[in-house]
Amino acid sequence: MTRSATTTDILVIGAGTAGMPCAIEAARAGAAVTVVEKSERLGGTLHYSGGQMSAAGTRRQQRKGIDDAVEQHFADILKMGGERVDRDLARLAANLAPQTVDWLEDLGFPFDPDCPTLIPDHEHYSAPRTYWSPNRGLDILTTITAPWQQLVDAGRITVRLLTPAVALCSQDGRVTGATVEHAETGTRQDVLARATVLTTGGFAASPEMFARFTPAAPPLASYAAETSTGDGVRMALRLGAQVRNTDAYMTGLGGFKAEPGPGRLRDWR
Repeated sequence: MTRSATTTDILVIGAGTAGMPCAIEAARAGAAVTVVEKSERLGGTLHYSGGQMSAAGTRRQQRKGIDDAVEQHFADILKMGGERVDRDLARLAANLAPQTVDWLEDLGFPFDPDCPTLIPDHEHYSAPRTYWSPNRGLDILTTITAPWQQLVDAGRITVRLLTPAVALCSQDGRVTGATVEHAETGTRQDVLARATVLTTGGFAASPEMFARFTPAAPPLASYAAETSTGDGVRMALRLGAQVRNTDAYMTGLGGFKAEPGPGRLRDWR
C-alpha cells in the first residue's frame, strides 16, 4: 500500500529551543512551515533549562557601558573548553548570540534587571555577558509562543504534536523530508519539503546512546527532557551521517536520583 504524502516548503523536526525560533523566522520570511513534535507539548528542553544565555555586543551591554566583542566571547569559549570545542560551531554561536538576545528583547523577554553580569556557576567570562530571567527557560518559551501562535493562526506554521519523525526521506543523496507517525492512529505519512531542519536535540536522556558514543564515561545520569533520546542522530546515521567529538562532553550540576526511571535526576523544580 502506498503511503500518503504531503508537501511543505520547510519541515522542522522538533518544536523546542531551536525548532520554534527556526519556524518563526522561516514563516516570517514567507515560507510555508510544517513542524512535527513527538511530545504532547511545545518547548522541549525549555521546560527544564535554567535558561542562561551568553552574548557579546548586545544592546543591553551597550546601555550598561560594558565593553565587549564577539571575538572576545569566542576566545573565552575556546579557553573554557580547553581548546577542544568545534571551532566552526563555536564561532557561529558567538556571532549569532547578540542577535538572538536582541531578538528576545524585541519580543519582550523579561530579563533579570541585573543582566548582563558574571555568574559563579562556571569559570568567569572576561566580561559580564550572561543573561537570564526569573522563570528560567519557561520565560523563553512564553516569549516565543506569542509570535509562534500568531503565525500558526495565520496558517504560516502548521504544527503536529504527538507526531514523531521516524525516518528521513532521501533521493539522489539529498534529504527530501521525513516519514512521520501519527500517535493517535499509528499511521505513517511522508512530509516532503524543499528543506528539512533537524532540531530534535541530543541524546542526554538516552543512557544507551551515551554509553555507545562515550564508552569510557561513567553511566549517564541526566535531568534533560525525556524526549532528548537522539532520534535525529539515529535518523541521520541511517543515511550515512558522521558523528564526531563524542568524547568531548561537559558535566552539569549534580542532583538527586529520581525513581523510578534509569538514569534520571530530579530537575531544578
